[in-house]
Amino acid sequence: MIRVRNLYFSYKNYSILEDINLDLERGEWWVLKGVSGSGKTTLARLLCGFECPNFGYIYIDKKCASGCKEYIPPRKRDIAMTFQRTALWSHMTGWEHLKFVAGANWENNKTQAKEWAKYLNIYNRLDKYPAELSGGEARRLEILRLLVSNKAYWILDEPFNDLDSEMILKCKNLLKEESKRSKVGVILITHLEESLENERQVLYLKNRHLK
Repeated sequence: MIRVRNLYFSYKNYSILEDINLDLERGEWWVLKGVSGSGKTTLARLLCGFECPNFGYIYIDKKCASGCKEYIPPRKRDIAMTFQRTALWSHMTGWEHLKFVAGANWENNKTQAKEWAKYLNIYNRLDKYPAELSGGEARRLEILRLLVSNKAYWILDEPFNDLDSEMILKCKNLLKEESKRSKVGVILITHLEESLENERQVLYLKNRHLK
């Protein structure tokens, strides 16, 4: 479980998040909604460890990750994230991205990764570097990288940018299927209304408060 308690975050004396509380179980899907500037991405970055809260605590599977003496850095948190703007490593091909994040599990997961890549119509582009990919191809590679990461939690920050409606449906179906199979806890940040269908919980950030 990811457990957030009494989380506050401000930047340059401007309060962005105030008294945020959240429990995300493995296997649950949550949708995070809110107006632009309400702190959705900031909350995601806090959970991943890219930012530190001014006050409050973040626990990941009963271990205090933020707000305590033993801060856990992003690479050691059991969380994978996709970003609003794709964050691929320019010096790595698609295959190198997948092998790097899979680590020691690559040989066991390679066949499955190939099947996912074919389903997302990106298989024949995995020998390319990010600069050689279109926006939609880069987005699909980032989703594929998340799938092979073997993390217990996913944070998806507008993961369907640059994708057409058919590919959005394919990506969402794949993410739902694999998160259910592996009991991954998911937070989806999105502006797409259809992404709210059948989700277990919906969180709203408004006026810097979680409602």
